[in-house]
Amino acid sequence: LNSSTPQPEAFTYLRHQIVSSHNLDQPPWTAHLDRAEAAEALRSRRYRARVTADQREAQRLGARGAPFLVFDGRLAVPGAIGTDDLLAVITKVWDESHPAPQPLPVVAGADGVCTPDGCA
Repeated sequence: LNSSTPQPEAFTYLRHQIVSSHNLDQPPWTAHLDRAEAAEALRSRRYRARVTADQREAQRLGARGAPFLVFDGRLAVPGAIGTDDLLAVITKVWDESHPAPQPLPVVAGADGVCTPDGCA
């Protein structure tokens, strides 16, 4: 997006808003945050290494914006998608990583069948 593209006011606010210890009491940062704890985390930069690692990983995976969803480390969805499409992606990844159980091959020439009561 560029400055000539019409944008909703909320998007423009979020796009230009930087979270800092000075604005933690303003929306959207107020949701579920302990203000003192969040301010301390920002001051101490205790999560800086994690954030930097996440940024590098996102760039490696091809992220160029948000949202950028990664499923099972194999499939990425850049941008917002509808709920039906999201469910289809989740289902596809789940089905591929959790195949239906298949019967095991039986070794030819093996005599007898074993049950909890013994072998025949």
